Amino acid sequence: MKQRNFHMAVLVLFVCLLFCIVEQAQAKDDSTAADQDLAQKEGGLGSKEIDASKLPGTLEYAIVIGSIIAAICVVKFV
Repeated sequence: MKQRNFHMAVLVLFVCLLFCIVEQAQAKDDSTAADQDLAQKEGGLGSKEIDASKLPGTLEYAIVIGSIIAAICVVKFV
């Protein structure tokens, strides 16, 4: 009886594993086709415009430069 349950559990795990592998392969094919369709519709890749409002401002650049200077000072003098 225990051996039969073990075989059934192995069979269920094998079927689940097989289902996961097939599902991932199918999803990968679908996403690749969708990417190719989008690239053809848009007229090619790399045509995205940069939104100036999403770029970092001068305050963010100043914070980055200050952080780098502080890190160098800590490593050099501490």
